[in-house]
Amino acid sequence: MNLRIFALCTALAGLPVLAADPAYVKSVEDWRVKVEKSLRKDNGWLTLAGRYVLKQGVNTFGTGKDNDVVFPPGLGPERMGTVTVEAGKVFVKLEPGLTMEKDGVKMTDKVMGTGSDNRDWVSIGPRAAFHFIERNGRYVLRLADNDSSVRKHFGGRVWYPVDDHYRVKAKLVPYKPEKVIPIVNILDEVSDEKSGGYVEFQLKGKAYKLDAVDQGDSIFIIHQADYAGNTPDRSRPLHYG
Repeated sequence: MNLRIFALCTALAGLPVLAADPAYVKSVEDWRVKVEKSLRKDNGWLTLAGRYVLKQGVNTFGTGKDNDVVFPPGLGPERMGTVTVEAGKVFVKLEPGLTMEKDGVKMTDKVMGTGSDNRDWVSIGPRAAFHFIERNGRYVLRLADNDSSVRKHFGGRVWYPVDDHYRVKAKLVPYKPEKVIPIVNILDEVSDEKSGGYVEFQLKGKAYKLDAVDQGDSIFIIHQADYAGNTPDRSRPLHYG
């Protein structure tokens, strides 16, 4: 991993905001437009309607309360089908008369991709879509409602002015050997992530170090999230390409 230049764009209250380089301001504003568009897209975070950890074997799903996986009302019939989980494989089979769609192709059953490089979304009906992810040997169904009221009424993110105080150079220092970091998400689930190194930088005369999780051609910076209710050990990733 190489040296990376990244910006910490949050401004501290009360500090004067210096006039930033116009080209840099434009690059940040362009990035903000891009992430805002990504947030609002079909199957984006604003559409998240459910996250269900699956058991090994057959899992029934639908809006009926007798299913193993119960979807919210309005996202399909009472019994929609089954998800069969086996070692390294997730297979979806729908009830007769139902179809799901991916890239314009309709189907009634499918072996689903679960890797981080293959977000294998399928839509079912006018609103619902889902895909599967693997987390530490467990398989999770993530459900989207593309008619979500959260998505409809989202007023947009609130951004601080671009401030050159927080545009700093950081050096990525490798761990030898790699370090394993337990990360707690907002569901209180812990996953062990490999860190190939940490970034170090100076901000307002003070030295900082932040662990980095390798994501191929980019990195995640893990930081503490004191705003996450009463559990300040929960973490949030900052993504740097």
